[in-house]
Amino acid sequence: MANEPARTLPNPEDVLDLSTEPPLKLDLVCAHCEEKFSGEFEWAFVNPERGYENDGWDGVVLSRIVTCQKCGAVDDYRVAAGSRFLLMGRLLGRAVGNSSKGRVAFGVSLLWDGSVVQRPTRALARLRQLVGENPNNAEAFRRLGNGCERWGLMGEAVQAWRKAVALNAADVEAGCSIASYLLGKGNDLPEGFKYLRQALGALPAATAAKKELRQWGPALVRLLLETVERTDEPLALMATWSGGRLGDQQLVNVSSVDLHELEDFETLADFVSRPDVLGLALTSELPKESPTILERLLSGDSGGGASQLLAQGAPFRDTVASRAHRHKRRAEKKRKQKLRKASQRRNR
Repeated sequence: MANEPARTLPNPEDVLDLSTEPPLKLDLVCAHCEEKFSGEFEWAFVNPERGYENDGWDGVVLSRIVTCQKCGAVDDYRVAAGSRFLLMGRLLGRAVGNSSKGRVAFGVSLLWDGSVVQRPTRALARLRQLVGENPNNAEAFRRLGNGCERWGLMGEAVQAWRKAVALNAADVEAGCSIASYLLGKGNDLPEGFKYLRQALGALPAATAAKKELRQWGPALVRLLLETVERTDEPLALMATWSGGRLGDQQLVNVSSVDLHELEDFETLADFVSRPDVLGLALTSELPKESPTILERLLSGDSGGGASQLLAQGAPFRDTVASRAHRHKRRAEKKRKQKLRKASQRRNR
């Protein structure tokens, strides 16, 4: 993937490795006042095709919006000759295998309408235009939000994602994106949890429709784990999934798991992304017995659903010992939370 031009707006995380090198230091020349200035950038995509020079573009897409330090012109520049040689040298090193995946890659960045990304501000202007032309299209708002996030306009990104979810409650990507921001930098646990719950509930139908979900199932479970670690409130995941057939009867499994007691969230991420999962819901009602069918499935005790468990007749683990272990873990978790809160108060 790294040596092939990307035909869509690439995710830097997909084709670059930002951990192996320091940020790019590039010289730019303002096209408005000819002032030469320098800046640091997280990544750069270089268009490998020809013909873009006719548009007055240098073929380079950078990781952020650029403002001239002298005249204030926004995204009106060209990459200086020396810095272009630097970028091409990085690309050549990758092509011949002399360097690992770094911060520079070939890429033809396209917006969802097929237009080529040249500068962030021009791309965002086009995305805003598409929203104006499609005011009832959730995808248009989601794409605008994604573009704003890419280039650091988080206030506008959140507004666009909110509109996308308002237009289509089943938009998993928009819901996951806004939940991720609110639970993180937005520091709004109740509001973030609302969008997390909604996105998780929409995931099975989106998976069944074979929509492009990429990593949204695992991303939602990661957010779920972060939420569990930040609250003592009871929280369980209720799941419904296909249990195969017993004779001519279609079986459906319904079970839940106490998320505070779940140890393997990686297995949960795989489970919620399965096409046979019919429904997911977060609830404060904890399971009355343990282990549940879902617990056993996630722990690897059984590869199937209720019908297989019943057929096997396998005994449950010792419930008393299991509960004692959970109480011990919960007490330790509360102790760590108290220490963390006390530390935060001291650092204020």
